[in-house]
Amino acid sequence: TYSGGSSATGYGVPLYYGSQLYKTVDLSADPGLVRDILERAGGGSDGVWIVMFGATWCSHCHAMHEFFSQKYSDIYRVLWVNTDANASKLFDRLADIEQKSGAWEVVDAFPHILVIKNGTAHAIVVGKVKDENFWRSLIGY
Repeated sequence: TYSGGSSATGYGVPLYYGSQLYKTVDLSADPGLVRDILERAGGGSDGVWIVMFGATWCSHCHAMHEFFSQKYSDIYRVLWVNTDANASKLFDRLADIEQKSGAWEVVDAFPHILVIKNGTAHAIVVGKVKDENFWRSLIGY
């Protein structure tokens, strides 16, 4: 499993489309993005957090919301981009970075899920993935 984090060329974070590794995204272009996401979501800078960007009209978002609420309620937060203007702006910042990293096919897809460890993004997952083993490998438990 990829551990994410910094590299010599920037801040490379694996982007999964479903459970398949798709690209590596360089978040160094917006160094405050993860902090701003955690602040908006009400998560702390310590520990592991799962933050989902979703839309209230998206059935896959609701399925993942239910999955995370049941399995990881203590570390899960959701930001609904179609009802929260600030969440929408954060999602746009993330999508801009993904597009510049060559992931243009998934930049507008929902749900968009970040796994954050100690204030650092360790993975981005796009789509509905309810495989508990996959999530355990990303979050570390």
